Amino acid sequence: MRPLALFALLFATAVPTAWSEIATVAVSATDIAIFGAAPAPTTLREWLPHEPGGPGRAVPGEIAAGPFSVKLPRHVDGRDRLDSRWALATDAHPTWATDVAGACANPDLPAMPARNRKGLGGIHPDPRLFQDLADLGLGHITVNILLGRTNGPQLDRLLTFAHEHGIVVTAILLTPPRGSVLSHPDCDPSAHYALPNVTSAEGVAAFRHEVEKLAARYCQPGFPHGRISHWILGNEVDAGWVWTNAGEKTAHAYMDEYHRALRVAYYAVRRFDPNGKVYISLTHHWDTPHGANPKRFYKSRTLLDMLAARSLNTGDFEWGVAYHPYPNDLFNPRTWDDAVTDGFDTPQVTMKNIAVLDRYLREPRFLYRGETVRTVLLSEQGYHTPGRDPSPEAEALQARAVAYAWGQMRDVDSIEAFHYHRWIDHEREGGLNCGLWTVEEGTTTWPERKKAAWHLYRALATPAEATALADWATP
Repeated sequence: MRPLALFALLFATAVPTAWSEIATVAVSATDIAIFGAAPAPTTLREWLPHEPGGPGRAVPGEIAAGPFSVKLPRHVDGRDRLDSRWALATDAHPTWATDVAGACANPDLPAMPARNRKGLGGIHPDPRLFQDLADLGLGHITVNILLGRTNGPQLDRLLTFAHEHGIVVTAILLTPPRGSVLSHPDCDPSAHYALPNVTSAEGVAAFRHEVEKLAARYCQPGFPHGRISHWILGNEVDAGWVWTNAGEKTAHAYMDEYHRALRVAYYAVRRFDPNGKVYISLTHHWDTPHGANPKRFYKSRTLLDMLAARSLNTGDFEWGVAYHPYPNDLFNPRTWDDAVTDGFDTPQVTMKNIAVLDRYLREPRFLYRGETVRTVLLSEQGYHTPGRDPSPEAEALQARAVAYAWGQMRDVDSIEAFHYHRWIDHEREGGLNCGLWTVEEGTTTWPERKKAAWHLYRALATPAEATALADWATP
């Protein structure tokens, strides 16, 4: 039986979603196959990823009432319809591609299992320091990538080293705040980074090109330049005004654009890696936003709810959560004293109540295809030691905080990685000194001396873990 006929047969027994009369959009190397059920004779329409709404583009031909299947060419007029949306004229909710396995250039690319959940952020690109990553026994690292910049040999060396040492790499995709077609046109110049420009065809094309270029290089068979397995879009988007700026917008308007950008990134990655995942980055400000202006700062819980609803109603895709469960006060490492609760209305989710996030994501509306719990990366959390040369007491407090956090995380199955922030103290991080190393004065972030937490961290995920955790148990 031909694939199209087989899909139509399978669909005949399926029930379309409540919000969409299209059940499946399957993309291959050459075609797009759309399956659904029409309540009455109608037509099909197409939306491009930069189009938030409007009438869309009419697809020639009429669709009869009842179950239907339509096969369309993937490429038209020089454009790829992989990230187009589709709807019947009677349906107000266009559906994105739900099955892109047939569009992957490397369908046999294996998943890269992590040897442990121990991760690290703030990675210094100097190869002279790479051996320390192996000495720590890491299973994960995060790497910041500024889109539109030539990353070149430095990134190749780091990612090759990571792959050779069994370290899973998560890329944090950052967009310059101005001066590029990649940058959102409403981005305020005060921001560190922008939301990608998904407001125009040119912006989407530039953004898609940047992600595809990275995925094509770092998701090759054999991984000659290293590998990227996970892709975080933006930084702390609930504090979007500071870290992923798209101007002043309501939470709904902001998530509409962020969701479209996340989709574009997802399809770009899946063109080269059948296992690639994308992640939304969120702060610990769960039910209380970081700032007072509701058009600049949002609740991380609210954005999660909105993303889940859009995913469910417009074609599910495999996204995860990159969460930052810092303490209530970033300068107070005593996270066990955080003012949080175990309820879903807790003001913040920190390491003290990290199980709240796991329970929340197990609700049916969050499950990928109704079955699988979303993957969680604790992609940034760390514990402060005051001063450039902290006292033994300050180092001990930091080590106890790391031990406590690791213990809180161990039994939460949805958490794939614990990325400690940061590797080395940074002289320009607002006074925070969360590093496992102190910094050499005047160098910004060159390591000087290992702190007590470095030795603890090395022991985690090894036979020495139990002893180390006992040594640094919270008083």
